[in-house]
Amino acid sequence: EVRVGDSVVFNVGLARGYGIIWGRDDITYDSYTGERYLFKMTITPDMVAEQPIRINPEFKDEVISIFFNRDFAPDQKGHDAVDQDNVDFAGHVLYQDRIVDSITISRTGEATLKLVVNAMYEISAIKLSNYDREFDMFEKYVDGRLQISQEFISENQISGVISLKILFVRSLWKDKEIDINLSGNGTEEDPYLIATAEELARMMQLVNSGAQNADGLYYYEASYKLTNSIELGANFWTPIGTNEFAFNGKFNFNGHLVTLIYLPFNFSPTSYGGLFGVLGSDAEIIANTADVWYWYLVGALGAGLIATTASLIVLSKKRKKRRAQMSVK
Repeated sequence: EVRVGDSVVFNVGLARGYGIIWGRDDITYDSYTGERYLFKMTITPDMVAEQPIRINPEFKDEVISIFFNRDFAPDQKGHDAVDQDNVDFAGHVLYQDRIVDSITISRTGEATLKLVVNAMYEISAIKLSNYDREFDMFEKYVDGRLQISQEFISENQISGVISLKILFVRSLWKDKEIDINLSGNGTEEDPYLIATAEELARMMQLVNSGAQNADGLYYYEASYKLTNSIELGANFWTPIGTNEFAFNGKFNFNGHLVTLIYLPFNFSPTSYGGLFGVLGSDAEIIANTADVWYWYLVGALGAGLIATTASLIVLSKKRKKRRAQMSVK
């Protein structure tokens, strides 16, 4: 007897060279122990309503069963991610225009797969396993497509069951190599001018690293001015200012907006959770309205705040609002 939400495990012994056809899409590959394959199925309300649940696998030596195992790279997991390490947010596999977890092809055939990668994620590795052998397939991943060709199958004597592991990573602005020199010198009279997402990301990198410019000015104490509205949605954002290097400079939005601010992780509840992270006592934020810059502190999509943090931000908001009004020339 099974209930909705139960996970049913099938422990299958397959003779070498045989593929398996389940005849249904709700059974997924789990692992290979060296002798047996494990498959899983999660019980849904529809299954319970249609009892008995009929499962009639076929075993054939003229087919190859390909099971897709999508996951995050090991160093990406367990860091209180906003996506909760749910790989469905990162991407999926398309075969013949259908989202699939497994396919079956003829031993004399081939398969062209489309690997759909969602914004703010990247594929870091693709590994194909066939029994005790593993092949690195990343170089065969071109323009979003991966071909398992008949030539590859024949040359490597691929047969039976294949596990294709696709590892994803989160794409973070802080990790991007951005070779940009900001215009200006960072003083109040000649602030750094920021016009693009790349320039804003470079500012964040410099501030959060505690770096100094050629004149010895710390970037976290410098002045900045937006010259365009900016969208940050291409990659996950890391807030400007850390516990070690709080932002203590001046940031003038200059009538512009910064939008699509997505955070990858639930950052410390003792810091802000938006465009900015940790602000020092001398930080000066000049925005279109107090409500707008308040959003930049706490309103990033996916950011989580506890009540005590929010109250501190509200108090800070009132103080900053008056300072911003006094700063308008």
